[in-house]
Amino acid sequence: MRQTEEDRKREQERAERIERAQLKDVKELMQLPAFRRYARRYLTLCNVFETTFTGSSETFFREGKRAVGTTILGEIMKIVPGQFAQMMAERMPDDEPEPEPGSDQ
Repeated sequence: MRQTEEDRKREQERAERIERAQLKDVKELMQLPAFRRYARRYLTLCNVFETTFTGSSETFFREGKRAVGTTILGEIMKIVPGQFAQMMAERMPDDEPEPEPGSDQ
């Protein structure tokens, strides 16, 4: 079946709606301290901030993890670069959340 101009236009509009929703998701999530801790933890687990070279085939595995992390980092930097700086500045020992108000800790 051949795609018409109207079909292409509808598909383009759909793709734009999806992209807007994804941008909005990242903006809203990065407002949350808990999500910034989560994102920072996964960027670290994905070796985004260190080399992946091992001299063996393990490098390929590490580069795969790093590719996922750099995709996440790229979205954050494109959409809310100031939030990235805030996320990194918020680093706490062991990424432990602060005690909740009124708790004994």
